[in-house]
Amino acid sequence: MAKKITVASLRKDLREDLRGARVAFASKMDALEKGERDIALANFVAGTHGVAYAFVSSYSGVNATIRLSVSSMKKDRRLRNMLTRAIDKDLMPVETEDYVTEWRAERSFAFIMPDGGRLTIEARLKEDGETCRKVQVGVETVERPKYALECN
Repeated sequence: MAKKITVASLRKDLREDLRGARVAFASKMDALEKGERDIALANFVAGTHGVAYAFVSSYSGVNATIRLSVSSMKKDRRLRNMLTRAIDKDLMPVETEDYVTEWRAERSFAFIMPDGGRLTIEARLKEDGETCRKVQVGVETVERPKYALECN
């Protein structure tokens, strides 16, 4: 038998949600306090370019992303300076990943910061790139099941 919904039961659910939100908020505030040095490092690495966005995770601390458009992955001075500053500050490189679609080509460089946060530098390649360019390497065909509702 289904239970009836009442104002009292909804009030109880909202109180439980609020309690959970308070716990999550306190946890994120702790992570933010611990990540103060990581925020300063992200801003230092970004230089005058600036950090595009950042968020705080209860688990991994401060996560910051710097985005820029480059015409050359190898020759762009801003990108080279950012990567050099990150390595000079002993940030630990963890991965480099390419993301290429029909509409854009991007390479991201990820670092772990001293207090556990993550800094990602995303370099979007301009269409007229000098040293790197997007090339089609094949065609991908995806088969998806198609369904219909059949009633007797």
